[in-house]
Amino acid sequence: MNVLEEQECLEVLGTHLSLLDVTQAELDHRVAVAWRKFWALKVLLLNSRVSRKRRLQLFDSSVGSSFLYGAHAWTPRTEQLKKICSVQNRMLRRICGVTRHDTEEWVPWIQRATHKARQLALDAGVRDWVRAHAIRKWSWAGHAARRSVDSWLWRVTFWRDSEWNEAALEMGSHRPLRPSRRRWMKWEEPLRRFMAVGPGGSWSTAALDRETWEARTEEFASWFESNVD
Repeated sequence: MNVLEEQECLEVLGTHLSLLDVTQAELDHRVAVAWRKFWALKVLLLNSRVSRKRRLQLFDSSVGSSFLYGAHAWTPRTEQLKKICSVQNRMLRRICGVTRHDTEEWVPWIQRATHKARQLALDAGVRDWVRAHAIRKWSWAGHAARRSVDSWLWRVTFWRDSEWNEAALEMGSHRPLRPSRRRWMKWEEPLRRFMAVGPGGSWSTAALDRETWEARTEEFASWFESNVD
């Protein structure tokens, strides 16, 4: 039997699980997977003789789908969301190939190239990765909240791991099971914050009304995006 070191990740169904920081480990893994897919398709993605719109659509269906696998389960912080934006921007700039003028400074060129690449991607129907993550989280939250309380999905979603950590310490654990020095952010935190600035109440209760919950998907996604800046 192989025993993993504490800093090593366990790969399960294409995702990386870590005892130290599960979200960071999985995001690093997904970024690496996305870049591998990007370079594997570079002959098509970077071919200027092929329609830019078609190349962007290929990027979304292949690279984008590879990156967003399991996105509903992430609990990223602001700095991690900004890194997601940065990675997608770099890929889009390469595909769109915005030329830098001879007298143009590097920062203005990056800003202009990013803005143009983003607009071209939007016109081609490319998903913004941060927004797509928010939409998937919202949809999955509604699905989980409407399951039976006896189902494994409901139990996992509403499992209070901070309470489990305290209980483990009381049972004799010699070190905190959560090594992060910051307050541990729970999966439901964005949902709770969104409900706090909106109609109020519990998100799990609001999710029981499927029609109303689904109607607020775009509202949540826009709120989520605005909190990345």
